[in-house]
Amino acid sequence: HEYYTPSNVAVALAQLLRPRIPYLPRHQSGEILALEPSAGIGRLVNAFSTPGFESLSWTALEYSQLSAALLRRARPDITVQHTSFEQWIVSTAGRLDGKLGLVLCNPPFGQRGAEAAIDPDLSYREKRAYWYFVRRTLRLLTEGGLAVFIIPYGFMSSKAAPFAKLREQVLREHHLVAA
Repeated sequence: HEYYTPSNVAVALAQLLRPRIPYLPRHQSGEILALEPSAGIGRLVNAFSTPGFESLSWTALEYSQLSAALLRRARPDITVQHTSFEQWIVSTAGRLDGKLGLVLCNPPFGQRGAEAAIDPDLSYREKRAYWYFVRRTLRLLTEGGLAVFIIPYGFMSSKAAPFAKLREQVLREHHLVAA
C-alpha cells in the first residue's frame, strides 16, 4: 500500500536543487531546517544528504510504523517521527510556521480519512491528501524557503474548478519556480 519515490527521481531532484541550497534561509542555529512530511524509507532525505547538503537539519515524518522504523535505523543522524503529518502539525502547535527553509514531499495521493479531522484549522479540510500536504507545508516555509512536491500532473493542468481554486490559493502567496 506504499509507494516509495524512485531513487533516480530523488537523485535528479537533488542535483537540480543543489545550487540553490546555499541561498536558502537559515535558522538561528545556522542550519537550514528541512522537513519531509511523508518520508517513507527516506529516498528524498537520502538524496539530499550527500555532499553539498551538509547545512540541512532534517525532520522526517512517516505514518507507516515499518517505514519509520527502517528509516530511523538507516538514518540515526536525523530526527524521524512515526506520526501522521496532521498529528505532527497539532503537536508543533504553530511553533514551526514560517521557520522552515526546505520542504521535500512525495505526499500520499489518496483520500484523507479520519486524519482530515485532526488539524484544528478548518481551512485545511481538503479531502485529497496531497492538496493538504501542499497547502499545509507551504505555511511552514520561511520567506525565501523552498518546497518541492512530487504531485500529479493535474495540479497544474486541470481546468476543473476545484483545481483552479487550489492553484489560485497556492499561487496567491507563493511563487512557482519550476514544474
